[in-house]
Amino acid sequence: MKKFKYVLVALVAFFAFTTVNFTNTTTANAKTHHSVRTHHSTKKDRKVKYVLTFPKNMRGTWYTRTNFYGKYRSKMVITKKSAKVTVTSEGRTFRYKQTLRKPLTKKETDSLGPDEYAKYANFFVGKYVHALHYKWLRMDTLSLVGDNEPGFLNIHKFNKHAVLTSAAGGPRQSYHYFRTDKLARKYAHKRFPHFNYGLVQGI
Repeated sequence: MKKFKYVLVALVAFFAFTTVNFTNTTTANAKTHHSVRTHHSTKKDRKVKYVLTFPKNMRGTWYTRTNFYGKYRSKMVITKKSAKVTVTSEGRTFRYKQTLRKPLTKKETDSLGPDEYAKYANFFVGKYVHALHYKWLRMDTLSLVGDNEPGFLNIHKFNKHAVLTSAAGGPRQSYHYFRTDKLARKYAHKRFPHFNYGLVQGI
């Protein structure tokens, strides 16, 4: 069970919900408007070049068997605007979809009601950053109650194979995805240079 929690916190962190305890969803929905933290556009934000589509080299179907954190497999399908993920770990399976979009305007943020943050829960804002010697697509949730860790994606070539790495705040707790499940199995134990494999805390 503990291993499954590490898997869950990392994959959920990739989609910007790391430190939200899913068992408290009902309580979170009942919070007032003042407790809602929403990513909206400011003058400073206008200088940031936001990423509104996934780069072409990230699109397509990816597989991982990374097992540093427990028995685990996942399939990720990335399109121009969204990513669909299916995760199986410790005998449990869950699926979710997340979509890139621009930040909310201040007007949109100010108009949100007490429970309306939820309608933006499946959207996140992307921008490129450099960390651990690599270029990453960093993703922050548009709306959420409480603290959060950003999610990260990196595309790179190792041993002549394209490798998509997903990671959580840091970025750390890296999972490596490959174009085929056969390659994912082959490199299930592989740790590549410069990536951080420390566990994300939060659950």
